[in-house]
Amino acid sequence: MYTELWIYPALGALLFWGVTLFLPKLLLRSLPPVDLIIYGCVFFFISVLIMRPFMPDLVFDRTGISYALLAGVAGTGGQCLYYIALTRGPLNIVAVITSLYPVLVALLAYGVLGELFYLHHALGIGLGMVAIVALVYTRQIKEEKQIKKQAWTSSWVLPALAALVVWSGWALFPKFALNTLPKTSIIFYEAIGGIIFAIVLLFVRRFRLAFEKKPVMIAFGSSFLSVTAVLFYLSALSTGPVAAVVMMTALYPVVTVILARLFLKEKLTVTQTCGFALSLAAIVLLSV
Repeated sequence: MYTELWIYPALGALLFWGVTLFLPKLLLRSLPPVDLIIYGCVFFFISVLIMRPFMPDLVFDRTGISYALLAGVAGTGGQCLYYIALTRGPLNIVAVITSLYPVLVALLAYGVLGELFYLHHALGIGLGMVAIVALVYTRQIKEEKQIKKQAWTSSWVLPALAALVVWSGWALFPKFALNTLPKTSIIFYEAIGGIIFAIVLLFVRRFRLAFEKKPVMIAFGSSFLSVTAVLFYLSALSTGPVAAVVMMTALYPVVTVILARLFLKEKLTVTQTCGFALSLAAIVLLSV
């Protein structure tokens, strides 16, 4: 087992990501998703620059940088899709569905990296799929004494599932980059990848951004937490198997759902609670 080496940074990433995926639900009340992504990319890059004096010198390797840039673009693209889903769906369900990206990572780790794949991993993937089905359906009770069963529309389900797919690439690319680059260089190049994505979005927005002081300041704080989470993640990834590290850090919805319950008063139905439990079971099975 790799537990002693990677468990603590993985838990640190879990905690910080749980917070950073909660804050956008508040910020999206004041800022459009695309604007929030642009601010996030810029502030992420600024946060990395603030930390640069405390980091070793940058290492240059073309292959490693390519993977790091891809990770930055994929991470930002997934976050954009996550924000779009979040504007249309409940935080507690969107966060859990997007956290199931380790299912794809486990398959890629087996096929590309040759990491071991056992029967309980297959069971975990199956439970993950069932969890998605349970989470995207809800029971709407009693309107004028009628009980209706309703599937939530694809207006938020499709972006959430797309974020799941894109984030699986973001989780895997750094493992390749770590072959030639230290984690402190990877996070810098990832930030550049995010800036490239943000520039494209700025052109799409014709360089017009909404601005409100308080949400923008919170976005900066969230970006700083995100940088810390990525550093923890890369630390765990440098010593642990990619599938196990990704599964462990994917437990962040536990933090997000608790915060949503405490501050947003969002509740889970019985079906959604089962889906939430199944998703956690899937992550645990894929972690061992």
